[in-house]
Amino acid sequence: MPIPEFYRHSSYELSNHFHLSTSQVSTNIPESFLCYGAVVPDGYGCSYNFKSDSMMICIASYAHCSTTNSREFAQYLTESLIEMYDLCMMNKDRQHPKLLHRL
Repeated sequence: MPIPEFYRHSSYELSNHFHLSTSQVSTNIPESFLCYGAVVPDGYGCSYNFKSDSMMICIASYAHCSTTNSREFAQYLTESLIEMYDLCMMNKDRQHPKLLHRL
């Protein structure tokens, strides 16, 4: 059976190329985490798990890809989360934001 033209169009291929695949992967087992890899060679897999006082994030990408870098992605994600926290605290306290210390 021939593949319909719709599935061969470049926009269909582009719309199904997920550079970032994210999902919550929950576990309540202490000292453990779950993660998964990128779904495309030039993308990232990013799982997260919320705890009562923290959030665990696991980032994965293919090492052979020259356009991805999991460490750099983690750095920018950390900076973004700190900025969001600071904005929330600034609005909550109506004072200057308190800076978080990186681990």
